[in-house]
Amino acid sequence: VEVLDKGAAQKAGIEKSEGAKKYLMEAKDVAKEGYKGFKEGKAIIVPGIKNKFLVNINKFVPRSIVRKIVLKTNEK
Repeated sequence: VEVLDKGAAQKAGIEKSEGAKKYLMEAKDVAKEGYKGFKEGKAIIVPGIKNKFLVNINKFVPRSIVRKIVLKTNEK
């Protein structure tokens, strides 16, 4: 998942597929979670429940399957 200022993305001509859009978070929400994690002394901070799920599922699913899921998610 990525943090993306939607206005800046439009100006730059960046388009996300509909599948990928559901994983976007608002920058302010990412910043809040990041700052909270920083204050707690965490070295790695993964904001959002969907992102946490995606990070953890990678530990159990073969990379060949993950690649197919990512490709399908990013198709326009």
